[in-house]
Amino acid sequence: MVKPRRRPTTDEIDAFASGANDAAPENSAAKASEKPAKSRVFKRVTLSLTDSDDRLIDELSLKPREFRCNRSDVVKTALALLAAQSDEKIVRLLEKEKQKQNH
Repeated sequence: MVKPRRRPTTDEIDAFASGANDAAPENSAAKASEKPAKSRVFKRVTLSLTDSDDRLIDELSLKPREFRCNRSDVVKTALALLAAQSDEKIVRLLEKEKQKQNH
């Protein structure tokens, strides 16, 4: 009996590829001069999105032509841009989005 196969997700492919880069042999001189890299821990989360928001994230991830961008990159970029705003502006933006959801 053959086990059914499923296609890996983009996040699984990225995780596999980043692991391959870490395992690649390096020049020992370059290794000695580098500081140890801090490992980042990623947490998988579930969000509720409308179909249009979901499509928008996909569309935005396809905009870059010189590099690969996934859905997580789009969300992280949006968070960074939002966090760079003043507290007052963040509250106004969140309030505006909340009103949009209620109509």
